Amino acid sequence: NNLKKELFLVRDRFGIKPLCFYEDNDFFICSTEVKPINILNKKDLNQNKIKEYLNYGLIHQDNETFFKGVKKVNPASFCLYDLNKFKFINYEKYWNLKKDKNLVQKNSKEFKEAYKYYFQLALKRNLVSDVPIALLLSSGADSSYIHRNLTEMSFKNIKSFSFGWKDPKYDESFVTKKLLGLKNNSHETLFINEKNIFDDLNSAIGGLGTLALFKLMKYINKKKFKVTISGEGSDELNLGYFNQQLAYHVAKKKINQKDFKNFCKFNKISTNTDFLKKTFLLNAAYAPDGTILSKDKSYKEILSLDKITKKYINAIKLPKLLHWQDRCGGAFGIETRVPFLDHELATFTYSNPDQFKIEGNISKIHLKNFKFGKESKKYVVTPQREILKKQYKIILDIIDNGFLVKNNLIKYNDFKKEYHSYVKQKNLGNSFFVWKVLNLELFMGNY
Repeated sequence: NNLKKELFLVRDRFGIKPLCFYEDNDFFICSTEVKPINILNKKDLNQNKIKEYLNYGLIHQDNETFFKGVKKVNPASFCLYDLNKFKFINYEKYWNLKKDKNLVQKNSKEFKEAYKYYFQLALKRNLVSDVPIALLLSSGADSSYIHRNLTEMSFKNIKSFSFGWKDPKYDESFVTKKLLGLKNNSHETLFINEKNIFDDLNSAIGGLGTLALFKLMKYINKKKFKVTISGEGSDELNLGYFNQQLAYHVAKKKINQKDFKNFCKFNKISTNTDFLKKTFLLNAAYAPDGTILSKDKSYKEILSLDKITKKYINAIKLPKLLHWQDRCGGAFGIETRVPFLDHELATFTYSNPDQFKIEGNISKIHLKNFKFGKESKKYVVTPQREILKKQYKIILDIIDNGFLVKNNLIKYNDFKKEYHSYVKQKNLGNSFFVWKVLNLELFMGNY
């Protein structure tokens, strides 16, 4: 508002698109990423935030960033900034994800049908574009559900893309093509070359899957696509994570012992509920396979399924995924769209009982097509652990006397000892402690 000298800042409901700002007595700067703010007004490191990431794997649990004074506008928030007074005069949340009893269906069949109706409405809204749209595909239920609905809605000529790995243990590209009956003229797979794989690692903070997505976006850009559609948001709302599924079965144990025992047997875990709660259902950050990402032993609060879902949507899982998705696409001028996070669809999904979304060991039951049997998607779908073990010496050379060591953010000898022990152990284990140090080292080098 030029007359009143006021700026309006509004962020979408789930934080699909980022919005950062910096303010002091001389400047107010806002941007969709931190780097331009840092270029205009170089900021000191927020060491507490960096240590939170290194110690707990947390990055989006609040509105702070790795740089002092640079903050994020929260999702579903509206801000009004007075340029005369150099301060916010209004900052409020305009929407919350809430249950609506009027949306609750009578049974799982009606839920599945109604879900499809809401999803196709969401999909239509996301297909409005002046340029061709590409679909990001995996063998998972989410992107497959998008593809099936696109076909049913007569969007038959949409081009789809996947990334793949040479190791058949992790490569899902063949399964994806078979599952959806894809032809070479409508679908392409980019096989990731493990040689020089870390070249692009300074562009996003995520796992090896994020790095593969970055390379895939680079390839899609060369094919002249400027909009993509993908399945982010479905896992959080449709019980796609192991910890959500476990919380569901623990809560239902008294009325369904059989499903509880089958779930534990299928996942090769104990049936002792106290052990399961203290191992997998704490107020902590977990990997997709359910293992905790921090060595901190102070976690005590045990979360219900609803609290886990809200935490995954608002702080732990979804904000990171959306950040990586936006950065990977944004690096090549590609707009990323996520129909599962349409607010009407999300409200409908969240409002309905959890038993409509899970059947025995199978979650997201309403999304799945069992033409090729009831197979679960792999929790670990990249060779990250093998690569980090194989490139042990190269990674240590990068970390030794690097940014993190020079700024006393890590102790090199302690990291080297732990890394060496990890390399020597026979099982693949959890490699996140290596990844976050390596990624943060290269990321900071870019600033």
